[in-house]
Amino acid sequence: MQRRPSVLIIESRHSTRTLLEMTLSHAGLRVYSAVSLDSALLQLRVLEPDLILVGFDHAGTAESSAAVQIRALSASPLLALADESGALPGPEYADTVPYPLNAGQLCKKIACLLGC
Repeated sequence: MQRRPSVLIIESRHSTRTLLEMTLSHAGLRVYSAVSLDSALLQLRVLEPDLILVGFDHAGTAESSAAVQIRALSASPLLALADESGALPGPEYADTVPYPLNAGQLCKKIACLLGC
């Protein structure tokens, strides 16, 4: 039996997090989620996701401190969600998914990053 790739979603907005969970589960990924960076950092102490999807409210923090904190615990690729303004996070992120969210585009980017 082939192992399904996993993704950790870090997103504080409930509606966006739920949409991401449903979309990625339907795409065949094992999905873990965190409502905050602190929660995600706790999960990363026991999980080894293949990809980490970071909501812009975390990815766009000063000096990309979220990426620095995540990198201390995981070498998984980081994929950022852009916000409504189109602002992009720093170079620590492997790629960015633009707003508004397009499920097909998101799944293609994830497949590319996972080498599937």
